[in-house]
Amino acid sequence: MKQSKNEINNVMENALQNTSTSISFESLWDLHSNKNKIKSKYRKAALIPLIVIFSLFSCFTIGYAGLSRLVDKTDLPFVDDSEVIGKWETVDFVNDISDFDPKKQFTYDKLYLNDLVFIKDGEMLDRIENSNLTYSNSTWTKGVIISPQMETASKYTIKEINGGKYMFMEWKSGDYVIRFMKPNYYVLKQVDANDYSSYEVPKLVDKIDYLFSNNTEMIGHWESVDFIEEIDDFRPIILWNGDNLFLKELDILENGSLVIKNMDNQNITAELSWTGDLIINHDEKTASKCTIKTIKDQTYLFIEWKSGDYVYRGMKPQYYVLKKAQ
Repeated sequence: MKQSKNEINNVMENALQNTSTSISFESLWDLHSNKNKIKSKYRKAALIPLIVIFSLFSCFTIGYAGLSRLVDKTDLPFVDDSEVIGKWETVDFVNDISDFDPKKQFTYDKLYLNDLVFIKDGEMLDRIENSNLTYSNSTWTKGVIISPQMETASKYTIKEINGGKYMFMEWKSGDYVIRFMKPNYYVLKQVDANDYSSYEVPKLVDKIDYLFSNNTEMIGHWESVDFIEEIDDFRPIILWNGDNLFLKELDILENGSLVIKNMDNQNITAELSWTGDLIINHDEKTASKCTIKTIKDQTYLFIEWKSGDYVYRGMKPQYYVLKKAQ
């Protein structure tokens, strides 16, 4: 039986009412690049029994960075492979290549990866979670797809089956990187062999021409504590992404100005302003809604994070959570 992150949150929170602990996972994106990177989302990751969570809990308290992880050799030279050029559509997800049967679906779960596009010279596009086709941070060389972010090199195998061309790609998610498990396989079928070198990725822009509206609740110094999918996911006692957050501090000043510092304690140089309950990025033309909540006598600011997932993929933004300095 599956358990959602919220359910695990609630169990652990009840067990740790008097403990202040941060459980950290790897930060998945970077504000400097609004060309979205493939997420290291743990699709098809084995569910962790609660007994294992508690037995490993002391390890998590010292932070995810302290745990060992698998790292592949990724500095591979580019070797061309004309057979792979074009668009490939996901059709299945299997444990082993031998499990695939084009006449019978192996998994009926909703799949994270929808499409891959291989472009000449090692560039790639991808589509995830039924979003828009857009830039990928991954690259390819003959027989291998390289993820610099995850530091993985995933082998792909191409087979002709019943007149169709299929790709079997190793899926090196958290099961492989953290749990040292054998990777499963995405199965993709070639849709076309077109050259996508000149493909233009659509870009989403918001209305940003707002007059300044003062909001005294917004003004102050805020410090990042978490990054979450939904506002209701937030639990102050259990921080799922408490360490290595790109956005570190936010000073919201009077008259619409603000200062943001990143994890390296450097000011973010984008042209930013605020008005009412919005933070506006004039460079990327986004307006991020801010929500303020008081939880156990502490004030928190939830900011829509309109990164490349939103701008280029058209996906629903996630949230930075910041705590107001006393």
